[in-house]
Amino acid sequence: MTLLEQARWFPGVHDLISLPPEEIRLPTGLVGRPVRRKWTTGSLAEFLAALHDRSWVVPVATVDRAGLGADDTPERALLDYLGGGLPPLWNSRREGIRNVVLAGTVTGPGGIVVLTVEGAAKPRFQVIERLVTAVREILLIVPARKDR
Repeated sequence: MTLLEQARWFPGVHDLISLPPEEIRLPTGLVGRPVRRKWTTGSLAEFLAALHDRSWVVPVATVDRAGLGADDTPERALLDYLGGGLPPLWNSRREGIRNVVLAGTVTGPGGIVVLTVEGAAKPRFQVIERLVTAVREILLIVPARKDR
């Protein structure tokens, strides 16, 4: 089974992103809520795990792409990491600050990989340790409260 087939998607992501990613749709009635904290591997893992229990949420992260793993990291290396191996050591060759949708997670005995989608690019997986170093800010897209 591929990593994409194993991914546990965050509720709401499929409402915004089609796969293969042809477009990002922006339904009305949504708001962004910034999440400001000092991220560690543990705190980000707990935060992402809790999002799976929400009825509708889409996390969007502002990341420094130089801190991420390489886009062409072999899936086998990520599967080995999930099984208890070392995190892949390939570095991203891209630079700059970008926004990515954190679309879901795959969890194994060795760690967590996070499914990211950037614009119309294909889905990519990042080990959580790399994502922690790259994240500058996280914004939660949630339904607007009706009492406002």
